[in-house]
Amino acid sequence: MKDSVPVGVLRERSVSKGRRPEYDVLGLAVPVDWRDGYFFFESVTGSAGPRGDTAGQVLTASAEDEFSAQLIETSPPEDDYDARRRVYRQIVARRGQVSFRRELLDAYQARCAITGSSTTMVLEAAHLRPYRGPRSNSVSNGLLLRSDLHTLLDLQLLAFDPTSRRVLLSRVLSGGDYADLAGRAMREPTKPHQRPADDVLAAVHAAFQHAEGRR
Repeated sequence: MKDSVPVGVLRERSVSKGRRPEYDVLGLAVPVDWRDGYFFFESVTGSAGPRGDTAGQVLTASAEDEFSAQLIETSPPEDDYDARRRVYRQIVARRGQVSFRRELLDAYQARCAITGSSTTMVLEAAHLRPYRGPRSNSVSNGLLLRSDLHTLLDLQLLAFDPTSRRVLLSRVLSGGDYADLAGRAMREPTKPHQRPADDVLAAVHAAFQHAEGRR
């Protein structure tokens, strides 16, 4: 990155287990930054690719591209039952690993940690620090959140003051539908070991501030 040496950028395709991996060649790019645990590249060949000012924006763009591609490549449901099964698979995947969500439902008494909503169908197991294997599924690294608030957390549009443990909202949400959540105290489990760890909240807060500086 220091010498602006271009590198070849490849994207691994999803292949069946046991088969040799295959790659799409995206072109040449120059590494220009390192943030949030990711390298950022600028294309030198004019190849179009996901762009963004933060790793979260780039990952969101990549996910949208992959999701769109999946919709194109996947055959339509065979019948109404097949369609409903696909919808439920997506819901389960979004809610989080079953055992992790079950532990958070118990710790937070089946209520959203911000709003207190008790509609369990829309409560999701949110990781504070990104998922990096089973060890990430610790209750102290999670929150039980309403689905829309989970999305805001993932997009670094919402965080918590690590000292007061009150909700912080991005300035892009000021005056909108979520404005009344700013400053709201987090609902925490009664057992201390189940509460979000101080260092985890501090890391989320730091990432939020960095993202705010880029917006």
